[in-house]
Amino acid sequence: MVTSIFGIFDPGRPWARLVRAVRPLVALVAAVTPVVALAPGCGGDAPPPHGAGGAGDPGDFTVDIELPPDIEARLLEIATELGAVICERARNCCDHYGFEPRTDCLQLGGGIFALQLASATELGAKDPSELDFYIDDAMVERCLEVARSVTTKCAFTDEVTFAWFWPCSSVLSVAPRGEEPEECNADPMCEAKHGPGHGCAIDSCRPIVEVERGAACGPPNEDAVIPVCGASDHCEIGTCERRLSLGEPCVSSKECVSEAYCDSVCVARAPLGAPCRDTACAEGLACRCPTYGCDEPFCFEPRDVGEPCSVDGECSFPVLCQDGICKPSSIGFCEPP
Repeated sequence: MVTSIFGIFDPGRPWARLVRAVRPLVALVAAVTPVVALAPGCGGDAPPPHGAGGAGDPGDFTVDIELPPDIEARLLEIATELGAVICERARNCCDHYGFEPRTDCLQLGGGIFALQLASATELGAKDPSELDFYIDDAMVERCLEVARSVTTKCAFTDEVTFAWFWPCSSVLSVAPRGEEPEECNADPMCEAKHGPGHGCAIDSCRPIVEVERGAACGPPNEDAVIPVCGASDHCEIGTCERRLSLGEPCVSSKECVSEAYCDSVCVARAPLGAPCRDTACAEGLACRCPTYGCDEPFCFEPRDVGEPCSVDGECSFPVLCQDGICKPSSIGFCEPP
């Protein structure tokens, strides 16, 4: 379960260099962290512990942004409410992993907005008076609703990012003065706004529509929808074509039926328990030696964060088995005891 931005595991993001403060929104300190950081020794930097690396410390940036008073007041109000909900989840979950719950609730609730503002103003280089700021009240409600829905969920098995990230990222929009703001910058933002079956294309949310074999696919068409191929087809140079069956010659795995991968020809993926040194495992399985004394890798179902384990190899990479559970080295709303 890996993602490239604000995700459970994000080995490439330099967390210590995120914006740490936006003033005069002093309360909205950007404490944006991934749900779970990498375990030590697995590459990448873990987020700094709470209380370390405050504004002005090496590697941090302090950005002064003069916001319209009504926008500033509303964001502070939203951050206060969101932060209280996040802190409730911290109190419910951190102890399960041997951590302490963070108590800087305003920082947790305001981090998303602080980072958005810093980005929109190019770290303070752009004059805020040349920008228009918008708050979507419907997304405020959705943001808080989603955050409340996970306050007692501590395993993170259904979250690639914090559940509230995309709805809350859709609360604030910024655009050059007199221009309409972009509606989206990623598919999950459109799902948060309009529900499943919507994607982001050319900065706008559009319906995703399944098209027949032989039809155009890929970029939005003249009907302002995103055309995608059905499950039995794949998009090949802008046209939906039939997926190849087992044994048919192929160039890439996307050409093969879903239960196969490409090895010059389409080959069936290995099932649970099958040897897998040079083969691909079925979806949801990993090829590994998960137990001590294992000599031959086989396809097995790795365990998620919070699930019981006996050795590191049983956990989803790069989480380690500690104290009998698959445990991360840190969680965004927790701090070491």
